[in-house]
This record gives sequence, structure tokens and C-alpha cells, in this order.
Amino acid sequence: MRRTMRAFVLWLVISLTVAPLALLSSLTMVGTLGFVVIALVRQYGGVLGLLLSGSGLVASYAVAVAVHEVGHVLGGGSVGWTARFVRVGPVCWTRIGKSWRIGWTPRSSWLTGKVETVLGPRDRWRLVVFLLAGPAANIILAAVAGGIAAAPIPLPLRCGAGLLGVISLCLGVLSLVPLRERGEASDGLNLWRLLAHGALPLTIKRVAFESAAPSSIRLG
Repeated sequence: MRRTMRAFVLWLVISLTVAPLALLSSLTMVGTLGFVVIALVRQYGGVLGLLLSGSGLVASYAVAVAVHEVGHVLGGGSVGWTARFVRVGPVCWTRIGKSWRIGWTPRSSWLTGKVETVLGPRDRWRLVVFLLAGPAANIILAAVAGGIAAAPIPLPLRCGAGLLGVISLCLGVLSLVPLRERGEASDGLNLWRLLAHGALPLTIKRVAFESAAPSSIRLG
């Protein structure tokens, strides 16, 4: 009974704290995208303005996903875990010895990422650091991009930085919402399960964490 109540309270705290932020960041992203489209269309005309807006959106999302995965890699490294595989969309990097080999996986989801790392010392706080490192990296990137967007630089660069900041913030916050869809568990759900039960769900896709083998874990 105590474990059930503890799990419910933790889920409620995470949900009530993060869910409103996720909704706010999503609305901000939609508003920012609309502002960027209008500004660029006015400045460069319909075709070029839409082209710049679309390319900026795609590039910003790709960078945000990459930074999220790099955050997990650095978080794992800070607690003694070594990354051996990183994927951002269809592009992947595999660690072979002390070097990295780049590859192409067209059948993988182009909208997601994944990290596989060799486990070092295992305890709860290291898992917490690993889980939070991805969202934290997104939030830091959002702050940096926001500062660039406020600088007196050309309009396309300001718009690109603004998109990058909002998308990165949205991705980081949304990954902390405790939810599961089609077998995928968010960083927030994994964090909740870790704190409430001391265990994580066995899922492997984006924003997911898995015991892939006795000596490794995967986090998307």
C-alpha cells in the first residue's frame, strides 16, 4: 500500500509540474513558428519565405534531437558509462575501439534518436543523472539560442535561433512528461518508475530506456 501511494504521489507531482510546462512550450512553439513564417514571408516573399521557414524548422528539430542524445551521452560519461552507439534520425555512430564509425540506417525513424552505452557502476543516482541529462541539454540549448535570437543579427539567423530555442525547449520538457505510447516510455515515465519502484520499463525507442544486455543499456 505504501509503495502504491508513493508511486501515485510521484506520478502526480511530475505530471502537475511538467504537464503545464509542456502545454505552454507547445503553444509557444506554434506561436513562434507562425511569427517566423510571417516575418520571413514579409521580408523575402512567399516562396523564399516559406522555404526558409521550412528548412529552419527541419534543421532546428534535427539539432534539438541531436543535442538531446548528446546530453545522454555526456550524462552517462559523467557517471562512468561509455557510449558505444548513437543514432540521430537515420545517421548513426558506432564506437569501435577508441574510434567512431559513421553509418546510415534508412529504416530507422527519421524523427527519433537513440543512445546505447556500456554500464559502469550501477546505482539509482547514476540512472537519474543519465535520464535527466538529455532534457537538461535541450533546456541549456534553448537558453543559448534564445540569447542569440535576441541579438542584433540578420533576420534569418534570428528566426532560426528562435525556432531552435523553442523546439529544443519543447522537446526537453515534453520528454519529462510521464507517458507511454505504443511501447515507448518517456524520460519522465522512466524517472517515475525508477523513483517509485527502483526499476525501468523495458522499451528501446525514442525517450526510452532498456536493459539491452547484462552489460549495457539503451536510451533514446
